[in-house]
Amino acid sequence: SPLAWAIFDPVRPLALRILSTQKTEPTWQTWEERFGQAQQLRAPLKRRDTTGYRLFHGEGDRLPGLVCDLYDRIAALQFDGEAAHSFWCRDELLLWLRKHTQVHTILDKSRFHNTPKLLYSEQASSPQDIAPATIRELGITFLVDVFKGQKTGFFFDQRENRQYIRELSQGLSVLNLFSYTGGFSVYAGCGGATQVLSVDIAQAAVDAAHHNWLLNDLPPDLHQPLCADVFEFLASPQQRWDVVIVDPPSMPHAEEQKDRAIQKYTEAFALAAKCVKPH
Repeated sequence: SPLAWAIFDPVRPLALRILSTQKTEPTWQTWEERFGQAQQLRAPLKRRDTTGYRLFHGEGDRLPGLVCDLYDRIAALQFDGEAAHSFWCRDELLLWLRKHTQVHTILDKSRFHNTPKLLYSEQASSPQDIAPATIRELGITFLVDVFKGQKTGFFFDQRENRQYIRELSQGLSVLNLFSYTGGFSVYAGCGGATQVLSVDIAQAAVDAAHHNWLLNDLPPDLHQPLCADVFEFLASPQQRWDVVIVDPPSMPHAEEQKDRAIQKYTEAFALAAKCVKPH
């Protein structure tokens, strides 16, 4: 008798993604039930003034290889590998999203595509036509470029960490390294930080960070966006900070890069620790 039903991928390291351990083969009704359960699980977020969040979280929602992030009325899908893409990318999935959410645009932002693919839109004819989305997260406003942004555009997995920073930043100075579009910076400002410095190597990212700061009516002079290499910045620190946030990007992209990446991570955290004020 069968042990499990799975998505088989003959080319990626993860050869099997378990769909079900039931004896009978899962059907579309199975997926509809799991979609609904995932949606119900996130329902409380809407009561916390949140319009941007992860709706489907792959294996965590028993939907292997499938991620769906909602940016108000834009859905960004990611399929982990072409096998998952072939299994999940079908008309029924798009119809379910259109029926059970208020999305007007659905993008495929899988990493094996060179550029995002437009799957459905009531407003755009190409991914490049999609305007940045304005979302709310726990009452804080962000402008997100879903088309050009990293991953699906925003890092929803850091929501509770950002909230933690808001709760402890009152009256403190905050340094946000690898700041991207300023999620931690804006939360710190909304939490009453006296000074926030956002450092990222991408000029577009630090510009977006300051724009998000201003979107929340925070004092412009309390936020400094700095386009710089974080390692070069840390090599000659000018001051110390009450709170230092280090959220580096993924550095290794292959097994042979692992040791070098560990060395760089260690260097980043060691240098950042020297920037913290003694208390």
